[in-house]
Amino acid sequence: MKIDPLAGWTKQEIRRHLIEHDVPYNPLHELGCPSIGCRTRTSPVARGENDRAGRGRGGAKTERVLRGAATIPDEGAVAACTSTPPS
Repeated sequence: MKIDPLAGWTKQEIRRHLIEHDVPYNPLHELGCPSIGCRTRTSPVARGENDRAGRGRGGAKTERVLRGAATIPDEGAVAACTSTPPS
């Protein structure tokens, strides 16, 4: 069984909790990327798109497992997320 303790929280409640409790999060979220995938295929999400639409855009959708410590995204990832979202 999979349990999601935040399932009943709104995006605004989650954001407020992160800020109030100084929880670190990926800066790409501030650039329009609500779901972070691999560096080269993460892109901003257009208004009305599913939050995960920016993961793997332009290619086959596959799930990948991230291993290791979290790192600050490099310039390539930031550039990808500052591009114009699809219309």
